[in-house]
Amino acid sequence: MAWPECEVNPSKSARHFYGAEVRRLRTERGWPLHRLAEAVHFSPSTMSRVENGDVRFPTPFRRSSTASS
Repeated sequence: MAWPECEVNPSKSARHFYGAEVRRLRTERGWPLHRLAEAVHFSPSTMSRVENGDVRFPTPFRRSSTASS
């Protein structure tokens, strides 16, 4: 038996917006969470955290404190 999905508020943050969009697209296609997780090489628990807006993705253009100016 599957756990009920958490409600996500897309206006809360960019992560929540992204997670809501991922969930919307997944459910439109009729995919269970584990199928999407397998397709993108994430664990189902990580995919769930993405959909719930609980995962922070690295910023590719963030400067490190040791980078020269």
